[in-house]
Amino acid sequence: MANSVEAVWKTIREITLDDIRKASRLPVKVALVGVDDDLAWLQAHFRGRTSHEGDLRRTADSLRFFELPIGPDDEGSINKCTFACVSPAGSTGLFQSGTVIKVPIFTIGTEGEWDHFKREILDSRWDLHLTLGRNFPGIRPDVLDYVIRNTACVNAEVAIVSGALFNIPSIGPIYPGVAFGDTVILTKNQVMMAFRLAGACGHAVDIVHRKTEVISIIGGGLGWRTLARAAAGAIPVLGIPLKGAFAFAGTFAVGKSLAHFLDTGRRLEPKTEQRIYADAVESGKVFASDTLRRLTRRQKAFRRRGRRT
Repeated sequence: MANSVEAVWKTIREITLDDIRKASRLPVKVALVGVDDDLAWLQAHFRGRTSHEGDLRRTADSLRFFELPIGPDDEGSINKCTFACVSPAGSTGLFQSGTVIKVPIFTIGTEGEWDHFKREILDSRWDLHLTLGRNFPGIRPDVLDYVIRNTACVNAEVAIVSGALFNIPSIGPIYPGVAFGDTVILTKNQVMMAFRLAGACGHAVDIVHRKTEVISIIGGGLGWRTLARAAAGAIPVLGIPLKGAFAFAGTFAVGKSLAHFLDTGRRLEPKTEQRIYADAVESGKVFASDTLRRLTRRQKAFRRRGRRT
């Protein structure tokens, strides 16, 4: 355990946070196009339910309003934005004005279209995730969920590969980077997740301000990872998906707890944390089983290529 803690701390000290910090502060400008009521509706959705002064200021600084009818100078101003969100009336107004918009346009007039827009922009613009969360509290919960689920899936895969290395040695050449052990990798991924969540919530991205979260991740993480290793060791091969499920659930629960605290300043109730973890274990089992099947197919294909050469 002491060696694990030392290795984790060494790795964390080597983490460079510049990329996360820059990504969270990447300039983003959104053009809102429509009539007065449309603009108010769109603004409210980008702003969300926050009353935090910093959130309100960043949202106001990042939105540009273009009320119909579109004027001759609006075309250039809209095209300087990152993308445009227009109401149905705004879409018609742009068409009638002959304005040539070169940035991506999203037509949003209903709650369903708002939800579709969030999924589409987050699926297509990974580079904007953190800055969208930082500047637009109405999108932030979706950004936080993306960060958490992505990290949970990555950690589940790492745990599965690590467990498989001891029971299916031929997998080793496919994933050499995991062979030295999963504790450091899983913990580093969780720590990086904490910094990304902080950036998306508008907080400082540095070890000084996030030391409490980092310490809690290291302390809590080593415990459940020991449990996961024990499960995989007690039930060789069959225990591998369980280890992946624990890695998924542990990462997911940590992420949800951190995200709630960073976004609201309040801790989750213990019962809520327990429910989140229990639900995540079930989701993790499904993901882990699918991942192990893909891993086994890849291992067989790798062996076939080796025999041919």
